[in-house]
Amino acid sequence: MRAVSGRATLAGFTVNHRFSLPGLPAPYVVAQVAIVEDPRVRLTTNIIDCDPDQLELGQPVEVVFEQAEDVWLPLFRPANGAIAALPVDEIPPERFGEYVRPMLTRQKFEDKVALTGIGMSDIGRRLMVPPLTLTMQACQAAIADAGLTFDDIDGLSTYPGGAISVDSGRAE
Repeated sequence: MRAVSGRATLAGFTVNHRFSLPGLPAPYVVAQVAIVEDPRVRLTTNIIDCDPDQLELGQPVEVVFEQAEDVWLPLFRPANGAIAALPVDEIPPERFGEYVRPMLTRQKFEDKVALTGIGMSDIGRRLMVPPLTLTMQACQAAIADAGLTFDDIDGLSTYPGGAISVDSGRAE
């Protein structure tokens, strides 16, 4: 382990305008930063204290720690300095395929999956409920719809359904 400066380069980012989370109102920035001392070290983080429209790839950023109960989260904010070249990926994107292990057999686990139930959770703009709780509500409803219990299954896969209609109260 070694001490680092807390400075990084903005290597990639996206701005979420649609969905707020408790303590994280939209719009917010989800970013990948490359640590200055070793650009191979990348952190997925949030960029704070700035207008998202002012962000630019290669922009210098600095760490700001935010306490969440007994954990300190490394967030980043823009820092003074010139725009730098983007850090070079250790594996060039066009060579990623060379590092993917081929399938051991043609048979895939997904070929033996059964879709057996449908469920949904409450939907609303101000439910003030963590997304994981809503996911669990939908899973419990799907398991019950299939006539099963948690003891009967070995796993779940969830995916939000498409918007059926505004009038029905169901949405993606």
